[in-house]
Amino acid sequence: MACALLDGGRQPVSDIARAVGYPSPSNFNRHFRLHTGLSPRAWRQRHPPLSADTGKTGA
Repeated sequence: MACALLDGGRQPVSDIARAVGYPSPSNFNRHFRLHTGLSPRAWRQRHPPLSADTGKTGA
């Protein structure tokens, strides 16, 4: 679920952390990195959001 929320690209990581049950963004960041091998920021850089009009990744 966190990956899908991060793929949206606009919601702050702190909001995503709370949405998936972490009261602290630092705890979320640590656990996200353990499970994916990437920080939330790095995940977003590698998985840019899709453009709504073309279906291609946005720049």
